[in-house]
Amino acid sequence: MESATITSPVGLLKLTVDHTSLLTLDFTTKKSSARTTLSETMNQVCAQLEAYFENSSWTFNLNLNFMGTSHQQKVWRALQKIKPGKTLSYGVLAKRVNSAAQAIGGACKANPTPIIVPCHRVVAVASSGGFCGHTSGPAMDIKHWLLEHEAHA
Repeated sequence: MESATITSPVGLLKLTVDHTSLLTLDFTTKKSSARTTLSETMNQVCAQLEAYFENSSWTFNLNLNFMGTSHQQKVWRALQKIKPGKTLSYGVLAKRVNSAAQAIGGACKANPTPIIVPCHRVVAVASSGGFCGHTSGPAMDIKHWLLEHEAHA
């Protein structure tokens, strides 16, 4: 496994990859030690994130190693089908995957690769919902930034 921390418009992102896939993307405040050489997989992840931040309609094409329950994996695959600039309510997504809205929220909270698997595109009917398990604070600032960024897609 390999980890790297990159700077983005939403702050520092800690990425973890194996030899073929992105495993995790975490929001962090700690910069890791710089590496001079990155694996091909890490370079691909970094390049695609850079492309996304430059072009709001960018669609990721990365190998992901989904480690979660079968329900979580089903939700994460459904999230990947929501196009940039579009949102779905928890209830609508729940109907699409034959689940409950609360279970959708749980799967979004457990998402190991936010931004890539766009849980930020799931919103509550009367509000923007939560992001990475939070309903206020810096995580919601990131969600609002991502939605605003993609509004121009």
